[in-house]
Amino acid sequence: MSQKKQKDGLELNYRIHDIKIISTEIDDTVEFKENVESPIEVQIGINHHFDLKTSVFYLSLIPSFYINPDSVSPKKLFEVTVQIGFLVKDLKNFIEEMEPIFPKEFWITMLSIGIGSTRGMLASILNQTKYRSLILPPIIPENLFNNNYHLVNSKIKQKK
Repeated sequence: MSQKKQKDGLELNYRIHDIKIISTEIDDTVEFKENVESPIEVQIGINHHFDLKTSVFYLSLIPSFYINPDSVSPKKLFEVTVQIGFLVKDLKNFIEEMEPIFPKEFWITMLSIGIGSTRGMLASILNQTKYRSLILPPIIPENLFNNNYHLVNSKIKQKK
């Protein structure tokens, strides 16, 4: 296992199990011209699930790019779902009432890995499309965590 974090006296050992693209949705019908200023908004969804039999925790990042987000009818250009699996030793010890209870630091580590992986996979996917000039903007993992707190984990154990 590559990393160790503490949770209420338990050692959290984990490593990356796999990284893969789960889904891709690209709308080529939207009028979009490279190098032309158009307001673009990026929304990032977060989802997670786990498999206690394999001790794998899955984190999915779902960036969606919209053109003219302030208009009456913004158009979604594309959306990609990237899933990162983390093999967590004794995962069952970090689950209460079917919810993960990871330390905040571990969530931020997972988000950091997820953001970098998603940025690279997105660039690869979009390279052959008219959206090749769009990249995932810089994202501070802690801000993403704080903004999506309710989506990520309702039972975060804060470090004392």
